[in-house]
Formats: sequence, structure tokens, C-alpha cells
Amino acid sequence: MKVFVCFSSKNKSEAFEGIRFRKTLKGECEENDISWISSQWSTLDLAHFICINDFSKLNDSKLDGIKTVVSPFYCENNPLTSYLRFGKNKGVTIPKRKIKFLNSADLVLVPNLELKKIAVSCGVKSRIEILPNAINLSRFNKNKGEEDVFVRYFRIRPYEKIITCTGSYKDKRKLKSLYEIASYCPGYKFIFFGIKKSKLSSSYRKVKGVLKPKNVMLEHLVEDDIYRSCLLRSSFYLILGEAPDFIGTLDSFASSTQILALNEQKFNDLLKDKETCFLFKNEKEILDYLDSVYHENLNNTIIAGSEMAKKHSLAKVGAMLKGYYLSLLEKEREND
Repeated sequence: MKVFVCFSSKNKSEAFEGIRFRKTLKGECEENDISWISSQWSTLDLAHFICINDFSKLNDSKLDGIKTVVSPFYCENNPLTSYLRFGKNKGVTIPKRKIKFLNSADLVLVPNLELKKIAVSCGVKSRIEILPNAINLSRFNKNKGEEDVFVRYFRIRPYEKIITCTGSYKDKRKLKSLYEIASYCPGYKFIFFGIKKSKLSSSYRKVKGVLKPKNVMLEHLVEDDIYRSCLLRSSFYLILGEAPDFIGTLDSFASSTQILALNEQKFNDLLKDKETCFLFKNEKEILDYLDSVYHENLNNTIIAGSEMAKKHSLAKVGAMLKGYYLSLLEKEREND
């Protein structure tokens, strides 16, 4: 079986999650004896897509009689690969053009049942199956001195307590929440890694009426070894947005970093309150928790999170992916 795993992006720094997810799909294939290829013009059996920017390639594949798969919702932190829109009045929606893209596929794979319901309610008619997120656990094999990579790169003092958050600089609500929490927690250093950052630092001096605290660092995306080192060194990983942060969640589980998340996070089934993370109703609850844990050791969910990451290994999730691929090919043979 040969699969074309496709995600096209000219700017790597603006396609972080898409590139990561493409690597994950390739890793799942490799762990399950599936050959993946990078060229649409090679001999292939299936074509797997992530982003609507590759709509024309999906259509070309269908014209060539190739079965097509699309995976939405796995990279919602990245504007390039996001599908969900969160509105105060309309609730959660998917743009019409992206619905058309999903309806052009033979199979749509989604991370969980809740997101399958959203896809159906928004008008997706294609076959939809659930495939959990996966993670390459070997990325977080702790090597001696790996935590120091981040410390040296950002010149962090050894005693500083780090809290990490990721997302897009276009998400002003997330930045506002970050500023509000950080302003009342001077004992921590908060680091936000994001895409779409303006060249003007003044753009983020004040967000939605909240001034940027001195203990917040706003950074571009960094190389994977530095990011891994940051998580290994972090006390906490913050999830502040409504969109599901699957990649950040599994990375935190694998690096034994405690997750603190805002609101119910109903689209991220990996986050279970007081089991794999701590959920909070508002920013004040988070800062109260951080103030308490700064002075004393409280219970954590790190072990449960680590066990959850093991259940989402490339081999285990890849076996499910292989089953879906084979079902498409078997159906094609039945129709011949």
C-alpha cells in the first residue's frame, strides 16, 4: 500500500502544526508497514490531505481514481489548518468552502465523537470515522542536559518557574487571558510561542485593554529541540483557547508537564478534569491555583497524562489508520 501524505506550505514557520501532523501521519505509516510518498505523481493507492489549500490536488487524485482521505480538527491552533469557527451567537461552525472540501473526500477522519457530531451538524456528508491523535513518544526520551538547551537559548535563570502556552498571535482573547493571569503571578515566567506575529512589538503592548506584564515573553516558533526542552523545563502548560489543542496536550503529557486549562474544553477528550489536567472556569481560578502551588506542593495529574500519551503512540493509532485505509481499498475492489 502506498499513500500520498500531503500538506503544502511555502512558509514553514506559519505551518507548524500542519507540518507536525504530517510527520505524525508518516510515522504512523512507518510503524505499520505502510509506504508513504511525497509526490502526487508517483504510483499510489491513497491520498491523505490536511489543509484546504490542497483542494486542487485532492480533485486531481479523484480524477485519477485514487481514494482520498482528509483529516480536519487535528491542528486548530494554526490558522492555515483550522476548520472550526467559534462565534458568540452562531456557536461552532465550519466555513462553507471547507465543508465542500470535506464532502469531496471518500473518508473524513476526526479526533473524537464530539467533533464528528460538529462535522455532521455543519453539513459533512462524507463517511466520517474517529481516529485519535498520535504522538511520537521517542521525541521526549529525556537525554542528559536536554532541559538546558532551552535555558541557554533564552538565558533563563535556573530558579525561574516556567509556564508555556502556544497559539496564534491573531487570537487576542487568548493573549488577554494570558496577560491577566501573568499580571497576578509575578513569581512565574510565561512564554507564549505563536505564529502570525507582527514585526511591531508595540502591537502586543496592550491587548483588549490589558497591558503586557514584564514576566511574559512573546516568541516566534522555535526549532523542535528548543521547544521540547522548554516543555521538559516547564512547570505548567496553559490551554486558554476554545479550539482543541491536541498537539500541545499530547506533548505536555509526554514531557510530564502539568496542564492547566480554561473552561470545559469539550472538544478535547484527552483533557479530563482532575484526571489528566485541571480545568478552571475563569482566569481568577487559575491564578489562585498558581498562587497556592507556588507555596506548597499540591496533587498533580502528570502520571495519568503520561499513561494517556502511551495509549496514543504511533504504532497503536497507526494500526487504526491502516484499518481505515484498507477498508477504502477493499470497498474499491468490491465496486470493480
